[in-house]
Amino acid sequence: MQTRVADPNPYEGIGAGQLNLWTYDHYHASSYDSYLEPLMIFGEVTGLSPLFLGRKERAAFELGFSPSQAAAFPTACARAWMCG
Repeated sequence: MQTRVADPNPYEGIGAGQLNLWTYDHYHASSYDSYLEPLMIFGEVTGLSPLFLGRKERAAFELGFSPSQAAAFPTACARAWMCG
């Protein structure tokens, strides 16, 4: 959210070009959030930056993400992970 990839408040509508981390009920994770969380855990557990996963990462493809969406999440995770 700090990198503006995802909308910080789904109750106010989703910002243009931003992703919704919540499903329609605003309580459960969307496929975007379900992908984001493991990326963060990956970095914490392995000590490796998720940046190397890139635009053609298989799980992102299988979840139906566009190449630009697939690239945005590792970038956001790496920034949060480096600052965390």
